[in-house]
This record gives sequence, structure tokens and C-alpha cells, in this order.
Amino acid sequence: MARIAEQYCQRMILADVEDLDLSNLGQYDAIVLGDALEHLRRPALFLRRVISLLKPGGKILLSLPNVANIWIRINSLLGRFNYSRVGILDERHLQFLTLESSMKIANESGLEVISASATPIPRTPMVPATSKGRALSFIHLINWGITKFRRTVFGYQFILVCQPKSQLHRLHQA
Repeated sequence: MARIAEQYCQRMILADVEDLDLSNLGQYDAIVLGDALEHLRRPALFLRRVISLLKPGGKILLSLPNVANIWIRINSLLGRFNYSRVGILDERHLQFLTLESSMKIANESGLEVISASATPIPRTPMVPATSKGRALSFIHLINWGITKFRRTVFGYQFILVCQPKSQLHRLHQA
């Protein structure tokens, strides 16, 4: 897959990110870690290292799965906690996260969470008839609404926008 993707990249690095030397990767305004931290042995340690790649004023955007969403809770109550190749119970996940544990990882790494939101559970696995614009597509709007109302129960993933704590302290002193 790296060979295929390489043709679309300025630079391709194939490595274990937890052991990768980040010192020569440059500085960035934003770093997006989408569905990545749950695959790491020590996510807070990795984030501490990634902070050094931010330019002043830079932000880190994290996308993290919510293992405590209603779909997982119901299945657990029914005795089903089945790993799969994709999704929250991805067999490669080393971390199973909630909003609280996601924010704790960010804080332990030296990041301040400046906003936290959630995405709804994808509707197609719950109600297959709602795929491809079928008549029950209004469920999508309801799904977004209840996710905004109770993100810890109905959120599928959490989206955290973070910045280094030291950066926040500098902004407050100015």
C-alpha cells in the first residue's frame, strides 16, 4: 500500500511511529491524527513527541473511536464483543477509548483540549435500508441530533482539537 500511496506523496516514510525519529520532519501549523492513537502502545508519549513538530500557534486534531457508544453497549449487554477488521472493535486496536480517557491522553501529553465534538454512529450498519438515499434517510438527521445531545452515548468518534498547554499560557500572559 505504501508503494501505491508513494506516487501521491512528497515524501513517504514507512516505520513504526512510536520508534520514529521525528526531529527532521519539519514544523507544521496543524497535525491530524485520524484513527491513529488507538493503535499505539503509548499514545500519550507519542503525542508528547509530536508536539515538537508544531509551529507556534499550531494545533493537533485527534479523531478517536468511542468504545462506550450505544451500539457497543447494547451488543455487550447481549454478550457480543466481537472483534472485526474495521470499526471500533478493530482487531488491531490496543486502546479502547471514551471521551474521558481520550481527553486524559491529550492532557497527559501536554495538550489542552480546546474543543471536543462527536460524529454519529454510521446509520447503514444500524439500519441498512437508509443507505443510498432510500426513504428512511431522515434517520441520519435524527442520528446527528441525538449525537449532539448525548455525545458520550451516541458518538461514534470523538474529534478533539488541541494545542500545547505552554502555548495557552503564553496567550493568556500576552
